[in-house]
Amino acid sequence: MTFDDEFNTLNLSNGTTGTWYTQYNFGGGDVSTFTNNGELEWYINANDPNTASVKPWTVNNGILTITANFADPSIQPFIDNYTYTSGTLNTKFSFSQLYGYFEVDAKLPAGTGLWPAFWLLPTNGSFRPEIDVMEVIDQQTTSLWQFSHPSDTTYDRFFNTTVPDMSQGFHRYGVDWEPDKITFYFDGQVTGVAPTAPDQNSPMYMLLDLAVGGSWAGPPDSTTHFPAGLQVDYIRAYQSLTAPTVTNLALAPSSFTGNEGNSGATPFTYTVVRTGDVTGSSSVTWSVAGSGANPTDATDFTGGVLPQGTLSFAPGQTSAVITVNVAGDTTIEPNEQFMLTLSNPTGATISGPTATGIVLNDDAVPPASLAISPATISLSEGNGGVTYFVYTVTRSGDISGPSTANFAITGSGLHPADASDFQNGVLPSGQVFFGSGESSKNIFIPVNGDTTTESDENFTITLSNPTGASISTASGQGVILNDDGGTSPPPPPPPPPPPPPPPPPPPPPTGTSLAIGPSSVSHSEGDSGATPFNFTVTRSGDLSGASSANWSVAGSGTAPASATDFSGGTLPSGTVSFAAGQASATITVNVAGDTAVEPDESFTLTLSNATGAAITTAAASGLILNDDAAEPPTGTTLSLSPTTISLPEGDAGATTYFVYTVTRTGPVDGPSTVMFSVGGSGAAPASASDFQGDVFPSGTVFFGGGETTKQIFIPVAGDATTEADEGFTVTLSNPTGGAIGTSLATGMILNDDGGSVSPPPPPPPPPPPPPPPPPTGAVTHTGATQAGTAGDDIFDLSPSITANISGYDVSGHDVFGVATGAFQLVGTESVGSNLTMVDASAWFNAITGAQVVRWFGDPNLMDSVRDVDAVLRSMPGNQGGGRLVIGYAADDTHLALYYDSDPTSLGGTVEVAVITNLTDPHSLSAGDFLFV
Repeated sequence: MTFDDEFNTLNLSNGTTGTWYTQYNFGGGDVSTFTNNGELEWYINANDPNTASVKPWTVNNGILTITANFADPSIQPFIDNYTYTSGTLNTKFSFSQLYGYFEVDAKLPAGTGLWPAFWLLPTNGSFRPEIDVMEVIDQQTTSLWQFSHPSDTTYDRFFNTTVPDMSQGFHRYGVDWEPDKITFYFDGQVTGVAPTAPDQNSPMYMLLDLAVGGSWAGPPDSTTHFPAGLQVDYIRAYQSLTAPTVTNLALAPSSFTGNEGNSGATPFTYTVVRTGDVTGSSSVTWSVAGSGANPTDATDFTGGVLPQGTLSFAPGQTSAVITVNVAGDTTIEPNEQFMLTLSNPTGATISGPTATGIVLNDDAVPPASLAISPATISLSEGNGGVTYFVYTVTRSGDISGPSTANFAITGSGLHPADASDFQNGVLPSGQVFFGSGESSKNIFIPVNGDTTTESDENFTITLSNPTGASISTASGQGVILNDDGGTSPPPPPPPPPPPPPPPPPPPPPTGTSLAIGPSSVSHSEGDSGATPFNFTVTRSGDLSGASSANWSVAGSGTAPASATDFSGGTLPSGTVSFAAGQASATITVNVAGDTAVEPDESFTLTLSNATGAAITTAAASGLILNDDAAEPPTGTTLSLSPTTISLPEGDAGATTYFVYTVTRTGPVDGPSTVMFSVGGSGAAPASASDFQGDVFPSGTVFFGGGETTKQIFIPVAGDATTEADEGFTVTLSNPTGGAIGTSLATGMILNDDGGSVSPPPPPPPPPPPPPPPPPTGAVTHTGATQAGTAGDDIFDLSPSITANISGYDVSGHDVFGVATGAFQLVGTESVGSNLTMVDASAWFNAITGAQVVRWFGDPNLMDSVRDVDAVLRSMPGNQGGGRLVIGYAADDTHLALYYDSDPTSLGGTVEVAVITNLTDPHSLSAGDFLFV
């Protein structure tokens, strides 16, 4: 006999020593029930203080009883709200044996849904092979089931035997496991013989349990009485006479958890149990290595090295202790894990080679504190635009909740900066906001560039009024370095007088100005080739001379475009030129199409260095819209939601938070980060001034191990200004520890200040260009002329409001001078003859408010030619026949051919062709039309 428990007492394991281990640790699922079977009980662990009030194992008069019962409501929060509790016993760390006879003497309960079992599993941790000595579903207490389940299912065997009612008395259930066969018994009688499979050749330990419910037994019903008990008189094991001599080593417990302490050493103690033939000597080496999401390293152990050693067993010795000394400290850190591993045995085999250790952090996290850095930033101010001084506010300590702090800029030092040195002419101020888990935020201080020679100027940035944190470093300094010539003298002696200003550039022609528009152009980038972004430069005032200006493109915004985003791989630039009389010109910026998934990108087109004109509107923006879908991510995925939020902005001084959620799915055991940024978008894009601190919000979202959601707070500044609803886009980028699923969300800042927003009135049209000289030798006709000549004719219509003209056919060059009013052409003009309308721009201005004049210079001729058609249809008597109209753009490079089969109705056939790079054979100017 190698094992005998008569249950006069019950020797439960405390996690290190003891015969019977009560923790469920087999068969998959979670740690306390067999979910793969659909069982309904929670097996109580004797060493869990949360469930210590329930004791399903009792011993009385030499009988062990395992009891299944309804769960006490007081412990249900600790057992995942399972309905039933029960018990299990096993000898995994106290006794195992290769081959032999194993027997239990037991009386079974009766009732639907009860499922008692006595069985064997290998000590190496695999779930098969398995030998089931007794399994019964207790609505059939005369039907005994016994199984041999090796990994190779061709060796699978089961035996179902009809026996006396097993709930009416004690019966013996046994198995004789030999190298070649497995024999099952009931009350000493053979019930079945199975072959021993190749993998049924390593030590096994014994298990006893009473399950409730499950896929085989089914749930309890009204006939099942609780409490229900499995009664056991004894459990015994005998060594087989044919069994080989085996010595086995196993670690216990499988996991040890303890606090690290603040100093000295904290022992983590493990026992190596030797079973089988212990008559000789054995030894085994052991070592410790970090494991899990937060692995320990050498500094976590005494001596600053990872522990290791050799354990030796003398003849007859059945156990030995390994002590791993964890070094105490006062550092705040996550719980850390290590793995203890047995290896290189002599005189034995290893069945349980590993155990884990969890070192619990026992150091309190200090309250959150905020510190601003760096101490000083010195930057040149630049000659124009804005230079950002970027400070970082770092949050340390307990960052589990939100925190805020105000910041403000004040002038300081011998030469203090003032409001004029900053964007919008105000000293910057605002609030920095931290969401749960966020540890750093940037503050952007916008300093205006200028060309004034001045001293280096100083300012101080100060944090104040914190919530959810204290302030450890409250201020930083800024030095705005003069970069406009001269030096900034130290105090005394006084600075030398500034050098005389350079002579002013020659003034442009009186009243000539250049303006670029529209203010913003948005297009999808396309997948290949080039997508044109067209901007119009309008010249107004005195157009009698020539003008020009340089133009250049630069990335801007939170996702700036780079050279690779444009055709040719360079940032576009060039010169826009105007001939005398020319009122507008087009700048085309060709954006390169691609299939890369990226955020919407921004650029700014800027006019500079004008000659013969002044620049009134110098810049316009472009937004390159991403039109490429991301591949569905696998593994850890970070997604932004909801897709859109619309909220009123609130009143001046208030802050409205647009709250977006970043959700992490897939594997979430490790950390992940992802950056976010905000940019204006839509028909009325939000600007930096619409957000707290006058900067577009940006930052980083951090996920610790196991965390699945984090929030992004976008602080919108309230105001009392009546304006359009404004849009913005939140974009995720640069993930670590995962991929981005949904990267974009939008926000709409709703105007809540009453009134309506109307677009500004269009600018007045530029004056018409001077008319070309009339043909030499032309015949001049005045008034409602009814007949022309075979040569050149000049029709002066100025005295007449409406003139009907016929007979203008033949081969001459006919010129119509139109200052006001309207006219009707009667008859047919032969194809190939010439007809010019002089001062046509003024004529169209009088009717349509200059919409046609604005068209010239825009190569997108389709819609504009339709506008011309609508005007011509409105003329009195404009009936009959088709009409062919030829119009030239102001740059003489675009020719529009327009034909309408029915000038009186929108239902006629309309055909438009646009031909480029042609020469005007008629010397037409901007605003002239040729009718043929």
